[in-house]
Amino acid sequence: MRPKYLPRLDGLRAISIFLVLAEHFYSHGYEFGGYGVTLFFVISGYLITSILVSYAETLSTADAAKKFYLRRALRLAPPYYLCIFLVTTFNINMGRPPWWIDALYLSN
Repeated sequence: MRPKYLPRLDGLRAISIFLVLAEHFYSHGYEFGGYGVTLFFVISGYLITSILVSYAETLSTADAAKKFYLRRALRLAPPYYLCIFLVTTFNINMGRPPWWIDALYLSN
């Protein structure tokens, strides 16, 4: 069973992103960004936990973890490597010359 879509979480995500952007662009002694990051991490933790719990209903723990990480890799890897390719090829924003460091997840 797939977790139910909750549109309210999109609203909370938007608020968390707004708080971070407000600190970056309109910081006059207010520190909104930390609250936004914390809220985003709480939402992410809730979503990841609900996905893993739904997998655990039908799969073993090891199979649930494999399925979770495989789905994440298939979702995140293509745009990640496309970004590395574009930054390296077109020298966008003076990308780091050793592109392989990012490709192997060796950078922070």
